[in-house]
Amino acid sequence: MIRLTKKSRESVVELTELGSLAKIHPGVIEQQDGSDDIYPLVRNLRQIFYNITPIKSKATVTAQMFEKLYAKKVIKSCEIQKIDMSLAFQASLGGNTGVRAVNFISFCHIMFKFYEAKMVN
Repeated sequence: MIRLTKKSRESVVELTELGSLAKIHPGVIEQQDGSDDIYPLVRNLRQIFYNITPIKSKATVTAQMFEKLYAKKVIKSCEIQKIDMSLAFQASLGGNTGVRAVNFISFCHIMFKFYEAKMVN
């Protein structure tokens, strides 16, 4: 793995295997079903996640940080209400009162639920 860090960016992009590891994403094989669009979407979600987290802790998002999304133009244009955001965040905690923050995977799940509710339906 250390050998990989010593390679140039150009050679890493073209690399498909390293030892016992094989590159499976993004874009080793062109896919016809649109699933190759997942990588940029996850990258964008990660950027949004990092934008609302504090500088010292990029691992989790609290309800207060999550509500910062309400000020974003894309959220307002989707007519998502602030109470809907709060309820979705609380639901993602699964009723666990000891937990007050979600990780990136849970954040993606919440955002998918918003997309499903507001964009698809």
